[in-house]
Amino acid sequence: MPGRSGLARAATLAAGRGAIVRGVLATAAGRPLGGRTVRVATRVATPGAAARTTAVARTDRTGRFAVRVPAGPNRRIEARWAGDARTLPADAGVTLRTPASTSLRVAPRDVRVGQTATFSGRLRGGHVPRAGTLVIMQARVPSRGWQTFAAVRTGPDGRWVARYRFRATIGTVVYRLRAVVPTDAAYPFVRGASAVARITAHG
Repeated sequence: MPGRSGLARAATLAAGRGAIVRGVLATAAGRPLGGRTVRVATRVATPGAAARTTAVARTDRTGRFAVRVPAGPNRRIEARWAGDARTLPADAGVTLRTPASTSLRVAPRDVRVGQTATFSGRLRGGHVPRAGTLVIMQARVPSRGWQTFAAVRTGPDGRWVARYRFRATIGTVVYRLRAVVPTDAAYPFVRGASAVARITAHG
């Protein structure tokens, strides 16, 4: 009979956080397979990426096993084991998704109409494509929600810089800002955003 595993199908990790992946190795009839070696392979979600073995676990008498998965990008975690006369070779896996994360710096934090502010940061987590990836600057506008006011592309090192000249502010307004990193097929993270920063503009 073919073996089967109790691995979940998909999960989302918090940026910068790892997880423990647990599984159960059993026959199709539900008989636990204890004392079996399970090799865990990881495939990063980028075009052409190959799977590589990243951990080895052994099932207990109930067929259960667990491996610690470090923080990282979107990836496929596959559990693989060798069969015997009663158990054919089989594998199972879980898809892990991680939101993109970037730092955000604002300078200066106090501007007047006509002045230009600079926003900069760097993507966290590595795996930045050679062509970089997009970063969108947004401001929280009362009654309108988050509004995009600038878009830039990072360098291959993940660094980015955006500039904006304030023009239409009336009175004194404190703007809440964030940098959003949208999903990109070449960048193995799902949509994510920076922590919120603030800038004070005077009309």
